[in-house]
Amino acid sequence: MQEEWTEKHRPRTLADIVGNEQAIRTLRRWADSWIAGSPRYKAIVLRGEPGTGKTSASLALARDLGWDVVEMNASDHRNAESIRKVATMGAISQTFAPTGEFLSSSKGRRKLIILDEADNLFGREDYGGAKAIVDTIKESGQPIILIVNDFYELTRKASALKTLADKATFYRLDRRSVTQLLKKVCQKEGVAVEESALDAIALNAGGDLRAAVNDLQMLVEGRSRVSTGDTGALGKRNQEKELAVALRAMFGSTAARSARDATMDVDLTPDEL
Repeated sequence: MQEEWTEKHRPRTLADIVGNEQAIRTLRRWADSWIAGSPRYKAIVLRGEPGTGKTSASLALARDLGWDVVEMNASDHRNAESIRKVATMGAISQTFAPTGEFLSSSKGRRKLIILDEADNLFGREDYGGAKAIVDTIKESGQPIILIVNDFYELTRKASALKTLADKATFYRLDRRSVTQLLKKVCQKEGVAVEESALDAIALNAGGDLRAAVNDLQMLVEGRSRVSTGDTGALGKRNQEKELAVALRAMFGSTAARSARDATMDVDLTPDEL
């Protein structure tokens, strides 16, 4: 199976990340406080829509500082017991090996604990998850990054995080920046893609760089050259994005009129909607 380009071309250092300069400065300042031994916040929340570079920035930070990484993902770890086992014990201990073995600080490096999709970590089946992560942060001897798409959902389940953690907001990249990054990927992969096609991919992705790179790889596969006409296959992804936005607006409305208006521009029949 071909390696995913989103992983293959993930930024290696913070200097390689394009855009979100303020968020990167906040993240680095937070990390520097750990290096100085006096962190005001033991955790930081990276919030923003998918594909804006939150996970890439976290991994790049660890690489820049020579920190080991322990990752938890909502798809694998969703309850309090998982959090206590993987995060709480390790964070409270001085340090631990990537395999999970606990070590004294003289035998191991600092560990950066990354909780990806943190706003989805606490399922209905286990209400102890929110308390577990709050307790982890309070007692932690290791830096913790919480990556979220929906900061409100996270703090609704664990309101203490509003004061326990620093925050950095990541925003979607503009189309020109995405196009330039896609061009660099093409150069590294040695593939010929018309710039107008790259621009169409960037426009369709709506600032989601991960989606743009995935679309580029999908279009290139099996072709020696990609033109603008080949990007027609991306229409379905765009429709799904528009529908998701419309449904969020509809269910988040406080009035029937605004809920109805939120779906007016969706290209679906009433029965399909």
